[in-house]
Amino acid sequence: MLETESNEPYYFYDDLFHHTFHCSNALKQQVEVSDTNSLGFLDQLANWMLKKEEFIEYKQAVFLQGEHILNLCFQLQNKKGKIQWMELYGQVRYEEFGNPYDVIGYVSPKKERQLDKMNLQMQEDILHSMQNFRIQVQPIVDCKTHSIVAAETLLRWKYLDEEVPPFLFIDMLEKQGWIATAGRWVFEQAVCVCKKILPYHPEFFMSINVSLHQLQDQTFLIFIQDCLKKYTVPAKNIILEFTESFMDTNEKRVRTFIEGCQSMHIQLAIDDFGTGYSSIVNVFKYKSDIVKIDRDLLLEMEKSKEQRNFGISLIQTFTTLGKKVIVEGMETQSQLDCISQSSCDWLQGYYFYKPMEVSEFISHIASCIE
Repeated sequence: MLETESNEPYYFYDDLFHHTFHCSNALKQQVEVSDTNSLGFLDQLANWMLKKEEFIEYKQAVFLQGEHILNLCFQLQNKKGKIQWMELYGQVRYEEFGNPYDVIGYVSPKKERQLDKMNLQMQEDILHSMQNFRIQVQPIVDCKTHSIVAAETLLRWKYLDEEVPPFLFIDMLEKQGWIATAGRWVFEQAVCVCKKILPYHPEFFMSINVSLHQLQDQTFLIFIQDCLKKYTVPAKNIILEFTESFMDTNEKRVRTFIEGCQSMHIQLAIDDFGTGYSSIVNVFKYKSDIVKIDRDLLLEMEKSKEQRNFGISLIQTFTTLGKKVIVEGMETQSQLDCISQSSCDWLQGYYFYKPMEVSEFISHIASCIE
């Protein structure tokens, strides 16, 4: 799932550009002439440093090629270069995303101390009824009418009155073993919101992410059933989202969980299809009602007529199989024009709605009905 606009203003400090430019040039002097891949990348990276407007390409280069450059440093026995690149990744990640970790797991002592303080505060917040946590929702719209049909639940956390990026605090929750507690809280909050929306919009669906760690909780299905009963929310109005990595674990447990949800008539969605090593086999292997097409695939569809036709055919395949298709990461009119040619059912993205506070969302739904 994606929550960031591609045209959002990014920035990098001047010394970071300067540092990267000289580091890449220094490494280039030591790379063998026959290593055309490394030379090409280093040339490209140096050129990007001269064009500060190409922020997104630069970030992708650092993250995708970072390990390769680090390996080069080891091969060339370039100790200084290795340290420079480790610092570079740490700075890029931290300045842009607030994440003290870089792509190879390096963390500076200063950032490690900060992370320890954050962990202590998070533990205290969880023990005090999820203090400083809240949920937001991002509306999902009908592909043809653009009216709201559902919303995805998003967890938020503040540390020292500042928003912490979800990927960072969720990683902390998982590593500290608090994700099951947080997951139950999120589910209950989402059900409460759904209950408030249904009087205005009886066909509304609330979508909630389920993590791999929650699958290990053998009482989670019972909790879901009890929670729906407690708030008198029909199970058919709930969608549970899970990724393909979720399905690569204990197959028996996954099947048991999926069958338990389906017995309650909860809808299931395969999230982030089109990223990494997505396999259509899993769509056949595990019964799901919905497939969420990731923004990565959407971006590929914009590149050429052939790729657009492939994407449209893939969506049609899912439709033929009786799956509802949601395309997420919708940000531009051109993307909407591209998808409008397909059999897609629902759309999600900043082009329509950014994540909203719960009170704002409920007011918006109520005003639409009136």
